[in-house]
Parts: sequence; structure tokens; C-alpha cells
Amino acid sequence: GSAVMREWLDLQAQQAFLNPANRLLISYDNGASFLPDPAAPFVNPQWKGDFELLGRLLGLALWHQVTLDLPVHPYVCELLLRDGQPPEVLPSLEEDAAQLQRIDEELHRHKVRWLLANDIASLGFEMPFTDVLLSVSSSAEQKVDTGHSGGGGSSSSSSS
Repeated sequence: GSAVMREWLDLQAQQAFLNPANRLLISYDNGASFLPDPAAPFVNPQWKGDFELLGRLLGLALWHQVTLDLPVHPYVCELLLRDGQPPEVLPSLEEDAAQLQRIDEELHRHKVRWLLANDIASLGFEMPFTDVLLSVSSSAEQKVDTGHSGGGGSSSSSSS
């Protein structure tokens, strides 16, 4: 009964989600704990479905009161358990950046510090985003100037 369910869930969790070839979870501490792999969207075409399946497996394990041998990093558990909390209870952008730096110094150095120190307009991407990490949630759209400096006129007020 329950032992069979526990073993099956445990095998699924380890073989499907901890397999390095799937690029879903990655460990920065030699397998003691796992975090979502930041490269998953780029190297795993089914990453969204795989993470959804992981969530369903975790939910099924919770429902059946089965402990999985899936050592998820405490920060991931913290994020999952505070789901639905109002934004004022969530950590600040600086706290999240500090946590990322503690978890993965290399990712923080090469991505976060670089993005904060450099002008992203030079990357050549149109980056519409909504920043929900700030205390005042605001929608911002940052358009990259692709070298057209004013010669085209604006299309927003050309016809009435």
C-alpha cells in the first residue's frame, strides 16, 4: 500500500527530476540541495511541462503524506510556502539579490551585477516587463532605440 506509493514517488522524483541530463534542478553544494536550473528554459524545450509535473508530484506526495528524497534548497521551500502573501510581506529586491549571491555567487556576479552596472538598451532587445519586486508595482516598457533617432514620427497621434 503506502510503502509501494512512497517508493514509486521517490523513484520518479530522483530519476526524472534529479537527472542532470534533464536540466531541471541543479545543485551548488554537491547534491546536498537542489534549485531550479537557470539554464532550463534554454536547454530543455519541455521545461515548463517538466516543472509543472514536478509540482504535481510534490502535491501528490503531500496529499499521500509521503516524504520524498528530493532535497530541495530551503530557499525554494520558503518561496513555495509563502505563496499568496501580500507584496509588503515579501522580501525586498536587495534581500533577494543577497540570497542569490549566497546561493550562486557566479550567477550573481555575471548576471545581476552586470545588468545593474550596464545599460541594457545596448543589448538590442525590446524588454517589456512588470516589476513586481519593488514595493510599488509598476508596469514599465523599455524600448530599445534601434538607431532610428527621431526621423519616423510617432504613430500614436498621426490620425484622429
